[in-house]
Amino acid sequence: MPIISDGEIRAAIRRIEQSGKQETLVDGDGHGTGRLILILRPMPTRVTADWMAQQWRDKKRVKKKIGSYPSMSLATAREIFDRDFARLIQKGRSIKIATDARAGTVQD
Repeated sequence: MPIISDGEIRAAIRRIEQSGKQETLVDGDGHGTGRLILILRPMPTRVTADWMAQQWRDKKRVKKKIGSYPSMSLATAREIFDRDFARLIQKGRSIKIATDARAGTVQD
């Protein structure tokens, strides 16, 4: 099972700053269990990184944003994926209908 580490994320950010090409880091098994992914995109002044839950439904990839790195840590993203998305995916339900179970904050 591929596992993302904080060091791997920092190295990917440096690579993208140099290359200017989008990259995706995968944390999880695959089709049946879904995946937590980190999509890193180059922007003119920095690299953006978004945590996404990913699943396959009807032979199509479906993604839903969980949060952004570094404001959401790797551990928090894994916790939210496991709590809010993994069971839905294993039961064959769509992640599009999943809602965040966290309490609202001023930031929200």
